[in-house]
Amino acid sequence: MSSTPPHSRSSSTVPGKRLSSRRSGTAARRSSIPRWAIALSVVVGFLVLVQLLASPAAKVWINRKLTRLPEYTGHVEDVKIAL
Repeated sequence: MSSTPPHSRSSSTVPGKRLSSRRSGTAARRSSIPRWAIALSVVVGFLVLVQLLASPAAKVWINRKLTRLPEYTGHVEDVKIAL
């Protein structure tokens, strides 16, 4: 008779099959959200952030350039950046 109990088989006793060792806790849990969806949301979020920050920055930059022009008294009130 075998000295090891049937529930404690190692991967060497089962030829052709690999037994996975899963860790308990949150590290072993897989997210139900696919990786491509996470990557897409990060890219979209980055583009929205760039758009929100670039419009006011462009307005300030353009108005500074316009104030350096002699004899020009206009200013830019709004800049829309489309990505």
